[in-house]
Amino acid sequence: MLNEDGYEYVAKKFRVTKKQVEEVVSSMFELVADEMRRGSKMNIRVPYLGAFKVNPKKDWVINNKEKYQLNKQKYEFAREARRKSNINRTSSNN
Repeated sequence: MLNEDGYEYVAKKFRVTKKQVEEVVSSMFELVADEMRRGSKMNIRVPYLGAFKVNPKKDWVINNKEKYQLNKQKYEFAREARRKSNINRTSSNN
């Protein structure tokens, strides 16, 4: 996104209002976000900003939030249990 000076500069250069510039910029990012939400597998190129694409793993996370949260909780529980068992082993060795 542009900062306030950037919006003003572009507005003066193209003789439009600052609000119009803000709408154009925000609509461009809304378009990219909509394409990504739809699961578009193609890269979305924005001149001077680069290409955007959906990471397949993150796409799965977005579409399966409940499963992801459960898996995350199981992973964190198992990690905590391993940490506690390591603490117990080190204290019993001393």
